[in-house]
Amino acid sequence: MGKREHIYEIIAENIRKERIRLGITQAELAERADVSLDTIKSVENGRRAMSLDTYLNIVHEKVIVEFKSGTSVDIYR
Repeated sequence: MGKREHIYEIIAENIRKERIRLGITQAELAERADVSLDTIKSVENGRRAMSLDTYLNIVHEKVIVEFKSGTSVDIYR
């Protein structure tokens, strides 16, 4: 596995963990991040690398959800 693939794997795992921690489904994240459900499923399962725009939509949605719920936000971990 190359360095790039390893990074995608880490990002995918972090997205999945955060989504579960926030208590939202893949479908809810997809709708809120304005991407398809298939995109979320494919990214989380490591079958697809995402564009920077898709990544930023997902991260932005995470920040909005955490801000509204009053939990801390650390998008750089």
